[in-house]
Amino acid sequence: MIKLKALSDDSLEFAFQCLKELRGRARYSLSDFERYVRANHLMDHSNFEMLVGYTGKFPIGILTCNRFAMPRYLGFGYELEEVIICPSRQGQGYGKQLVRAFLRRAKSDKSIRKVIVKTDDQVRAGKLYKKYFSVSPATVYHTTVNLL
Repeated sequence: MIKLKALSDDSLEFAFQCLKELRGRARYSLSDFERYVRANHLMDHSNFEMLVGYTGKFPIGILTCNRFAMPRYLGFGYELEEVIICPSRQGQGYGKQLVRAFLRRAKSDKSIRKVIVKTDDQVRAGKLYKKYFSVSPATVYHTTVNLL
């Protein structure tokens, strides 16, 4: 069973390596990532979590998620922003296990009303998300600003 633990000093480099897979044009070093995490208090932020999934004592991937208020439901929601399995562990079912562990965790918190996922990856991530989430008819509007 996958255990989820908050990002810590011991897992910073692992998280950086996982994010390296998704960064695209954003180029930064491990020390840049560490400064960013510390400057923004991301290891103890009230509305953001980076969770590391472990099987035994070995990390297998990370989740990044944003907590948001849902006043009309008198509760909160989570946006599951990223599910990233480290390259050496991909294709072994760990993505499913990581999502299931997160959903168990969310369901155990009675203040959580919804978990949402937004993705533009219909091939890999989309297949995973369709197993655990309903497709929403909502329209998402966005603009990108200040990208590295």
